[in-house]
Amino acid sequence: MGAWEVSTTPSAAHEQWAKEGQFLFASRQWAHVLEGLGCTTVFAWHHELECGVVVPVFRRGPLRVAFLGFPIAGECFDALNAAQFEALQHALAGDLRCDLVRGVRSQALEPGPGALPEVWIDDLQAWPGSRGKRIAKDLAFAARAGGGRQPVESFADGAVAYALYQQTVLGHGGRLRYTNEYFHRLLALAGQSSLLTAAAMQDGTSRTSAFAVTARHGRVAYYLHGAVEPSARACGDGDVLLARLIENARKGGALSFSLMASPRDQPGLVRYKSKWGDHQGFTNTHDVGRGLLGRPLAYWVRRNSRLQGTGKN
Repeated sequence: MGAWEVSTTPSAAHEQWAKEGQFLFASRQWAHVLEGLGCTTVFAWHHELECGVVVPVFRRGPLRVAFLGFPIAGECFDALNAAQFEALQHALAGDLRCDLVRGVRSQALEPGPGALPEVWIDDLQAWPGSRGKRIAKDLAFAARAGGGRQPVESFADGAVAYALYQQTVLGHGGRLRYTNEYFHRLLALAGQSSLLTAAAMQDGTSRTSAFAVTARHGRVAYYLHGAVEPSARACGDGDVLLARLIENARKGGALSFSLMASPRDQPGLVRYKSKWGDHQGFTNTHDVGRGLLGRPLAYWVRRNSRLQGTGKN
């Protein structure tokens, strides 16, 4: 698959490709957001494929763990088969001298390593299609039940976003992966870039009951984050925000909209996303290890993922 060109700043070809193709997750600005997670970042450009990624590198004790793009690699890499994708990971691990390289391919029709359910709108320009009647009904209910709350775009309060995210994740027994600093940087970038949109539901006193963030990477828009207060969830606040952001992505020219991966133990979340999306498949996560520490770690991660998939963990 050829070699990577890795550097602490993007090459001219990388920067031009990211700008012209609207690849947010490969940009300098996105690297700055990711560094809010406590990682360092490098830029990797693949001459043969003519596409690139921002690579966050995390220290975990003695381990160096890198991601081939974050949160996903992108459509250029989604088109590769598993062997081709993992060959790129092996090469990147050697270039960076990392113990583990994780890569994520989305909108897969067949389950692969670390498969999680994913729902997406395949033809965004034709949305909502047959789903329009039900969505309109749910939005009408939300308008009646919302107590005057309205969607507000240009949402920029990172502290409120983090608090809602934290409440939602911990309420489901999950693990916090994102930091307060990350959300501050994310929402600051949303105020500067047309490729990132943050919106919130607020009442007349500007109190926020829900927020959501979408990002454009190439031809695909991604639903990055969303959280709703429990009391507002039953009123349809999340529906109002998601409908607004999907429509914005459609008008912005995106061809597809991914609602991203869902945990295996939340089938209700997959059903909710299926109200909006017309395709269901998988997000496949590939882990490649290098050296005495990385290879057994990658084996353990893959084995644990398979056990979780069969309910034997």
